[in-house]
Amino acid sequence: MAPAARITPGTLTPALLLLLLLLLLVAFGAPPARADIAHCVTVADPVERLACYDALAARSVELPKSAARDDAVTRLAEEFRFDGHRLMTGPLSFSIRVSGALKTNRDTRAVREVTQLTRRIARALDGLSGWRLAVTVHGTTVEPPREQPFTTDELYAQARAGMAATALSAEQWSVVRGRPAEPALWDDGRLRDANENITIDVVGFEAGGS
Repeated sequence: MAPAARITPGTLTPALLLLLLLLLLVAFGAPPARADIAHCVTVADPVERLACYDALAARSVELPKSAARDDAVTRLAEEFRFDGHRLMTGPLSFSIRVSGALKTNRDTRAVREVTQLTRRIARALDGLSGWRLAVTVHGTTVEPPREQPFTTDELYAQARAGMAATALSAEQWSVVRGRPAEPALWDDGRLRDANENITIDVVGFEAGGS
């Protein structure tokens, strides 16, 4: 059996390179500008010409991710247009304030808050693929008199229970323990708020950043 022919920059003619690039574009659906293709065709050196086409192909893969991120930002802004000032800390970031000092439903308060917020995020992003939710809990080590703030372990358990109650698959979310929350103090140094919180970040749109 004759050995398979090796494809090298010298054996790839401009026409063949253009054909290969077009096949990539059909697969990924993000055509570059005609001027960029025309520039690659005119590159005389075979190695440099191949590198030019490689760069265009790589860019065509990144564009859909950037477009998906932009779509996600728009959808979330619409979903949280009335209460985003309270829940959103960035285009793809959220923060839930939970206080253990409130005794009513303390054992399930964070569970409910996480589940409700996650369901809204999932509803807004329905139809988009590749995203997941990174959840970080920030409990407190401060124990003010007559209060019982959430510890990190308590919030971790409740956040996991809250995520498990959603329709998302286990591969679409993660929960980790973050650094302790920074307490809020009065001007005289007394504790005002233990500031326990849970952050949720939408990730998976690396091309545009999160």
